[in-house]
Amino acid sequence: MDLIEKLNDQQREAVLHFSSPLLVLAGAGSGKTRVITHKIIYLVNNLSISVDRILAITFTNKAASEMKERVVKSLNLKEDPQWITTFHSLCAKILRIEAEHIGYGRDFVIYDEEDSKKVIKDVVKQLNINDEVYKPERIRNVINQIKQNLDESIIDFYAFTMPHLPEIYKRYSQSLALSNAMDFDDLLLNVVKLFKENPEILKKWQSKFDYILVDEYQDTNLVQHEILKLIVGNRDCITVVGDPQQCIYTWRGANPENILEFEKDFPGTRIIKLERNYRSTEKILSVANKVISGAKGRWKEKVLRLWTDRKGGEDIYLISLETDKRESRFITKKISSLVKDEGYRFGDFAVLIRMSYLSRNIEEAFVRSGIPYQVIGGLKFYERAEIKDILAYLRFALQPRDTQAFKRIINLPPRGIGEKTIQKIQGFYETDWLQALNDAYEQLPKKAQLSLQEFLELVEYIRKYGNEKPSETAKYIVDVIKYEDYLESRYKDWEDRVANIHELFNALKEVERSGKTFLEFLEESSLS
Repeated sequence: MDLIEKLNDQQREAVLHFSSPLLVLAGAGSGKTRVITHKIIYLVNNLSISVDRILAITFTNKAASEMKERVVKSLNLKEDPQWITTFHSLCAKILRIEAEHIGYGRDFVIYDEEDSKKVIKDVVKQLNINDEVYKPERIRNVINQIKQNLDESIIDFYAFTMPHLPEIYKRYSQSLALSNAMDFDDLLLNVVKLFKENPEILKKWQSKFDYILVDEYQDTNLVQHEILKLIVGNRDCITVVGDPQQCIYTWRGANPENILEFEKDFPGTRIIKLERNYRSTEKILSVANKVISGAKGRWKEKVLRLWTDRKGGEDIYLISLETDKRESRFITKKISSLVKDEGYRFGDFAVLIRMSYLSRNIEEAFVRSGIPYQVIGGLKFYERAEIKDILAYLRFALQPRDTQAFKRIINLPPRGIGEKTIQKIQGFYETDWLQALNDAYEQLPKKAQLSLQEFLELVEYIRKYGNEKPSETAKYIVDVIKYEDYLESRYKDWEDRVANIHELFNALKEVERSGKTFLEFLEESSLS
C-alpha cells in the first residue's frame, strides 16, 4: 500500500500541499510527526528532491534521532540525513563553516550553563559588587531573555534594580569572545547576525535547501522564528507543525505567538487542522477540550476540538487538598491501598511534579511508609563534575583559548598553583592560555614552575593524541593526575564517580569506533 493511502484525509492534505507556506495545527496524538516524515519521503520519492536538500528541524535530539531512523528505514538510506536536526545543531553546523565572518574561529567552544555562570561569577568578582544581588543564575536568566527575544532594551528594565547589569553583560560578552566561546543562545543569535550582515552568505544557505519543515513550532522562540524567516526568504517552501495549547517551554523563551505571527510573516499561508487523536480515550479528550475551550481573541480560531474513535476509558479525578503535606499523605495512602488490595506493584506508579523542589514532601512520605521509589531527572551524565573535569583537560589542550576549561583544571587536583600564581599567569594572557603559561613560566616561584612543567607536558601529550584517540588519552589523564585517588580523598560516593569515569572511557571508545574526532563528540555532547 502507498504510504500516502495510510494517512487520514487531513494528514494526506498536509503532506501533499506545496503551493504555499503551510501551518499544520496538530493536537496531541494526532500524528503530526508522521506528517513531517511522510512529507520528507514524498519529496524524495515523488518530487525527486535529494534528502540532503531538505531541512527538517525538531525540538529535541531524541525527536531528531527518531525522525532520522524513520526516514532512513523508509528510503533505505545508507547513512543518516545530515539536515534532520535541532535549531542549535543546525546553527552550530553553519557557524563551524562561517564563524570567521563574525569574528570567531571555526573551532569555537560551546559553553554550557555551568560555564556561563562561572564567567558571570568572575565578572561580578572583578567589579567587586554584591554577589547576593548579582547572583549568576539571575544574571544568566536576564542574558538569556535578551538573546532569545532579540531585544537589548530588556537590560534597561532590569537595570533599575541592578544598575551594574549593563557592564556585567558587556564584560560577559567580551569574556566569551576572548575565549572564542559561545553560549547556547549565541549559537542562534550569531546565525541571525551572520545572515543579516552577510547577504551573500545568507543566499548561499538559502540555496542549500529546497524545502524546510519544522516540528513543535509552538516551542520556538523569536530568534528561531527569525532564522526561519531568513532561510526561507520569499519562497513558499515551508511547513511548520504545532499546537499553541501544547506550549510548555515559555519558561525558557518559547513564544507560542510565533504561530499567530506565521501567517503575517509568510503571506498566503494555508492552515490545516489535525484533530483526530489516536492516543487517548474519549473521557480524556472530553476533559482536555473543556480545559482549552476558554481561549479568546486571536487564539480562538486556532483552538482544536480533538476527537477519537476510542470510546469510554478510565475516569479522571481531580482531588483538591489544602496543603502539600496532605497531598503527600493522600498519594502515599492511595498507592499503598492499590498495592495491598488490587494487586498493583510499586513499579506501576508514576508521580509527576511541576518543579523538582516539590518532591521533598512526597519523598519523605514514601520513606515513612516504606514505599520504594526512584527520582528521575537528576544530573545528565555529561553535567557531572567528574566527567566535566576530564573533558576539561581535553577541551583546554585542544582549544587553548577556552578560559573556563583552563580555570577548571589548572589546579585540579591541587598541584600547588594558587590564586596568586593564576593572577600572574592572567597578566600574560592575550588570546591563548598555553602561550600565557609559557610566557609567565620564568616569573613564577620554583615550586609552581615544577608543577606547571608537569602540567604542560600532560597538555602536550593531549594535544598530540586527544582528538584522534580520546579514550586512551582520557585514561592517561586520569592516571597521570591520580584522579581516582583525588575522588576517593574528597567524596563519600567516590566509587560511583570512578564508575562514571570508566563509563566515559567507554563513551570515548565508541567515538573512536564511529570515526569521529573528540571535538566532534564534544559538540554533540554539548548540544544534547
